[in-house]
Amino acid sequence: LALKKNASTYLGVYLYHPTYETRPWSVDVSTHLKLVGTGNGGNREFELKKTFHNDCTIAGVDEFIRWSDLIDETKGFINDKEQITIEARLILSNIVGI
Repeated sequence: LALKKNASTYLGVYLYHPTYETRPWSVDVSTHLKLVGTGNGGNREFELKKTFHNDCTIAGVDEFIRWSDLIDETKGFINDKEQITIEARLILSNIVGI
């Protein structure tokens, strides 16, 4: 799981498989991402389905949450230690060559 601040506006969340395999492989991935909130804003959730293979090793969402909403203490996403919690649930299927 990789996080990236995009153009100072949004937090992006990505799945990344660092592979250097030369032989063919693929795997279907169904992902549920959840930014855990403790305030009135609730949780932010996103579903992603992607087939990863030799030439496609990254997938995600560029605009998961507005940066200003993420750091707004009243929204409840950031704690007093300036940390966030993102849960990722992955289901792998149709695994070939791994």
